[in-house]
Amino acid sequence: MGKLSFFICTALGLVLFGSAWGEAQGADVFCRITAPRPARTFYLGEGVALSLQGAGPLRSGQYSVVDYYGQTVDTGTFKVGAETPQRLALGGGWPLGIYYLHLVTSTGERQEDAFCVLPRPDANQGDYALFSFHYTDGRPDVWGALSQIGCRVIRHDMGWPNLEPRPGQLDFSVAQRVSALAQQYGIQLIPILGYTPAWCGQKPLDGTGRVAVATHTWPSDNTTHWQAATRALVQFLQQRQVAWPATATLSPQAAPSQDYHPLVHSWEIWNEVDQGFYYGYWGRYLDLLRIAEQEIKAVDPWATVLYGGSTGHWTQLGMTYTANGQYYFDKLAFHPGGDINRALEVYFTGAPQIGNGYGLYRSATFTESYPRCPPGVTDPQYMLRLYTTLRKWHLDTFCWFGGAPETSGLSDAGPVFRRDGNGDLLPNPKYVALGVARWQLCHAKYVGPLSLREGVEGHLFLRHGWPFLVIWADEATTVTLDVLPGAWVADEMGRRSPLGGSQAGPAQLRLTPVGVAVGGLNVRYIAQALRNQAEVFLTTQQGFVTDKPFGYIGPLERDASAGWSGWATQFRNDLEGAARLMNTDPTAAPAALGQAQAGVNAQVMNMLRLAENQGQVSARCQSVVWRLQAMSEWLGAVLDSYAQRWGNWVVAQASVRPLQNDVEALRVEATSPDRGLARPIALQSLRRAHEQLQREAEGGLGIGAYRAVQGEYEAASFLARIERPVMKSVVITADFRDAKQLTKSLALVPGKEQRVRVFVYNYTARNICAYLNLEVPSSWKVPASNLSLACSVPPGEYSRPLVFKFTIPAPPGSWETQTAQAPGGFPVNLRVPAGLDPWVNLRIRGALGDGRQLLPVSYPVLVGDPIL
Repeated sequence: MGKLSFFICTALGLVLFGSAWGEAQGADVFCRITAPRPARTFYLGEGVALSLQGAGPLRSGQYSVVDYYGQTVDTGTFKVGAETPQRLALGGGWPLGIYYLHLVTSTGERQEDAFCVLPRPDANQGDYALFSFHYTDGRPDVWGALSQIGCRVIRHDMGWPNLEPRPGQLDFSVAQRVSALAQQYGIQLIPILGYTPAWCGQKPLDGTGRVAVATHTWPSDNTTHWQAATRALVQFLQQRQVAWPATATLSPQAAPSQDYHPLVHSWEIWNEVDQGFYYGYWGRYLDLLRIAEQEIKAVDPWATVLYGGSTGHWTQLGMTYTANGQYYFDKLAFHPGGDINRALEVYFTGAPQIGNGYGLYRSATFTESYPRCPPGVTDPQYMLRLYTTLRKWHLDTFCWFGGAPETSGLSDAGPVFRRDGNGDLLPNPKYVALGVARWQLCHAKYVGPLSLREGVEGHLFLRHGWPFLVIWADEATTVTLDVLPGAWVADEMGRRSPLGGSQAGPAQLRLTPVGVAVGGLNVRYIAQALRNQAEVFLTTQQGFVTDKPFGYIGPLERDASAGWSGWATQFRNDLEGAARLMNTDPTAAPAALGQAQAGVNAQVMNMLRLAENQGQVSARCQSVVWRLQAMSEWLGAVLDSYAQRWGNWVVAQASVRPLQNDVEALRVEATSPDRGLARPIALQSLRRAHEQLQREAEGGLGIGAYRAVQGEYEAASFLARIERPVMKSVVITADFRDAKQLTKSLALVPGKEQRVRVFVYNYTARNICAYLNLEVPSSWKVPASNLSLACSVPPGEYSRPLVFKFTIPAPPGSWETQTAQAPGGFPVNLRVPAGLDPWVNLRIRGALGDGRQLLPVSYPVLVGDPIL
């Protein structure tokens, strides 16, 4: 997505005040208003006290406070002047929300301001990477303000040009500044590694406009400098930690016991590499990706590596899998925009399905996002609905792009806060709504959708074992809900209104496109949502309903029947038994849910035993295992939240530690680090187990999550025996010394000798001797002495350059003008000898001295003389 395509919704809730606030922010202020925390933030239950400091004589005035809904909720007097801070104490008991402060002095001076009341950011811990941000400013107050709404992850550029402005001269000032801010406020980082320094960039010869001048988007002319810079940055950051909740975020309140996490949440290799932030040939990006992944995993084998900020192009991801690049990232980073629900449907039925075709599906994480509000919904009103949509899709990270403060009227709710006339942060309604939505849902477990009526979307969660509904409608309508005494409905500010009467029974709720939260529902809704979500898993290809076609997989119950044809029937029976017990004998329901979960885990093993009998883990088998494990994790989460009613749902650490140790030991076995081998599907299952253990660390590991981890560990153990390993720790890269660099492509000119300089990077723990072959079309001329080249490489080093030479024949006949399409749709006009294909996929194969085969790498190149 382009950096200028940020969508802004008008804050209708502030139309009443829009003109006045806009004018006030442009006028002089007679005093500076401050609070102990950035963005005038106070936590629920605290007293609100502001400091007013102004010039001139001490004078008095009148103040009034207006809430989000336009109601005056407090009035009184204040003093200001004499260059002495005057305390304006507004007392305690303030509900969640944003409040607008009007000041009028006895001399007629006027000033408007704002403050807010938020839930504590460490309240209701849970899915902490949703509602994160891409933010590249270094202002501490912004980092502090984001941490106050529970932002736990920030994506930040750490580009190669800043890290190495001149060859061999490393500058860690950006990394040091950003990591210090992150540690101060308990925020993890997604560093973006990428971009090319001008001193080693290769300018596309056909580049015009931005392509011709944006040197950071050019491909690098070598990989050795990249390796050194990446290694230095990884070692600089990887061993650092952050503590949550951070003392600076809660101050002046004391921080309770803290949890520690790695400073780096995940590493993103380049930004929008398949769009307008990389104009080099695709093979070079894959060179850099492989090296970066190996450097990162050498320091932390559990680190998460992200494929570079994809905008969802099939072509480049297909080229990545063709070149065996899928083994060098853990997740796809994607940048959605617009209607998020629609964007996710389009995306997940698109490029990621290539992984199912190749037998190694990779999940997605959203590191730069541009959500757009539905018609008639403001930014603050959209937050709860957006958070619910992300949870429905089972996402783990969603980084907003933007949110930086701007000096303008408070009525514009695009950013999450503003700066006043003194440069201090002020909250926006969106800021409060973000914090409230996170607080209400981050620890809730998603159960499933409810079937209420056409045009109504309702999603049921469990909070501490009890139903919690988020609901909205396409158009204004009324639904009837079965509620308990004391039921309530809450809006975007967390403001609760009674729903129903003092007796249990039906209650009518008026709905609009604005999402609202409902508490106090009849527990019977849990069983309905459970059944509905189970059917979504069973009857769809990948756990969501769509009318778009899937190219590689079918509905789960059909695909999984290969392991045992009766499993879906048995699972439905088990789940129905659990659903009935929820209504008749709730204390027995967790055990019944555990039985259904055990059946899912057993079906995983059935699929793997079938793979063993067939002699391979097929692409279909891998996709079924992935989807069944997602089901097991969902059931485990529901079980754990449901069991919280009785307080005995957490597994003792004495039982968790041996499982953690087993997972780590199996990782070592599955990777064979001394030999450089990896079993990618086994590691994928282990990573799921590891991430479950990490996610549950803050609140304790429930029995359901424990069983999901056990199932994933057992699957990985089985896979470690039957899966064919790949040699990924020896990396091959190629420099095309005589090719013509074009936008998104390389061209080899026929009739001229071409040299390909190859490096071998050894990330194993042993010395290696490698033998390489360059595969070219049989009609090309290759010197006999150049058919195979050899090198020896010590551990952690790279080889001397191996130079392959060849000539593409240029017969004396006529040359044709052809137009080829480079990735991204860039047309390239070429003069090509008659009979030659303008696209060729060059492949480098190799083996080690002991016979182990290296992963082949491929480089799609153009053949012809570009017409520039």
